Amino acid sequence: MMDKFKIPSMFNQIAHRYDFLNHFLSLGIDTIWRRKALSYFSFHKDSLVLDLATGTGDLALLALKKGATMVVGLDPAHAMLRQAQKKVRPQTGQFVLVEAFAEEIPFQSEVFSHAMVAYGIRNVSDREKTFQEIYRVLKKNGELLILEFGQIEKPLLAQLFHFYFHYLLPKLGGWISGHREAYRYLPQSVAHFIGREKLIAEAVQRGFAHKKTKLLFGGLSVIYLFTKRS
Repeated sequence: MMDKFKIPSMFNQIAHRYDFLNHFLSLGIDTIWRRKALSYFSFHKDSLVLDLATGTGDLALLALKKGATMVVGLDPAHAMLRQAQKKVRPQTGQFVLVEAFAEEIPFQSEVFSHAMVAYGIRNVSDREKTFQEIYRVLKKNGELLILEFGQIEKPLLAQLFHFYFHYLLPKLGGWISGHREAYRYLPQSVAHFIGREKLIAEAVQRGFAHKKTKLLFGGLSVIYLFTKRS
């Protein structure tokens, strides 16, 4: 099991360069993928959204623009939350930041209409407990959206990306951020992460119904949509 304190410590050290590197190293595609993922959510006037592993708040802010009434951004990395707070403006809407782990969500049961996590489910120390907690805090028929890295299925594209992801990205990310370990961890965590079918099975085992899976860029990123079974 992953050390639950190691990951937030690592993200705290790269928080000041996190947004720039995200957009630079992905050529801005990360923003497109977040928008695509949120297109599967329908918000209404009573939408209360929990954004797990919110980081610097990009997905949460997009949800507010899309019509969410209120978003709670939860993350265990304090420095990342500080960066998210800098983005909050008077016109932003209801955006509350909470420092906590996804395995220990500090809210009562059946509070949120939606829950979402972008590129963070592979970083939790205990996925089973995380899915249990998400299920607990969602209302009946509440929706869970996961956006996560996957494996490219086309051989040639997979080879090209492997070279970039495992050789160029760690060098560029480590040089710019000054934290080589963080950008070595990224490709390693993706390479060792469970496959799509197993992730879906874990969520279903915890009480969710699987509604949709959408592959992006040949499977490099994957959108998962679940609902809480009553």
